Amino acid sequence: MSERVASIPRAAASAEPVSLPEAVATESGRALALRVEAALAGRENSRGESRIILLAGLETPGWGSAVQLAAAYAALGWETVAARLAATGDTQSAAGARAAARASGPGTPRELGTEALQPTTVPHLSVVSPQLVSEIATALPRRQVVLLEALAKACDRLVVALPVRAPAIPHIAASSDAAILALRPGKTTRSAAMEAKTLLETAGAPLVGAVLSDG
Repeated sequence: MSERVASIPRAAASAEPVSLPEAVATESGRALALRVEAALAGRENSRGESRIILLAGLETPGWGSAVQLAAAYAALGWETVAARLAATGDTQSAAGARAAARASGPGTPRELGTEALQPTTVPHLSVVSPQLVSEIATALPRRQVVLLEALAKACDRLVVALPVRAPAIPHIAASSDAAILALRPGKTTRSAAMEAKTLLETAGAPLVGAVLSDG
């Protein structure tokens, strides 16, 4: 475990690791990770080498694909955090979100409160605790950006799953280094996919591509 991740407040050592049956380093997950990394090559941000990767789901949150991507990164030995966020009610603009991200400072573990992460049965993979998920979901826009930036700066890859129609999408997308659309087979229409693509690109999220996801 890296010193950065070890410094994040976690559940007690005696806590039972979270079981993630879907967290399997599949070939498709590895291929997606390689595609994301190719898109990120040469790009710089204020967090150094750490990255925020957004899985924006249509009809579903895209959690299944997010966990498979996170598992692929963990299998490479990278300290990875997966977060499943609910829809929130803020309406901050993407431009305001980018300004908040730049002004959020270095992002210290103190900002994350207690027990921010829970270990999983997969080495190098943690999930954001329900307590922190709840805090992010109910926080004001600037606070949401600060919390996500603090998480990202303390790990190698932060994989965030969020419904594309959530009001929080514009500013979370603006803080992301890469975005992936999670489409539901047989459910997502072409027009809905194009609308979501435009939304993410308008927010400033580098769109890497799309995946099919049932969950």
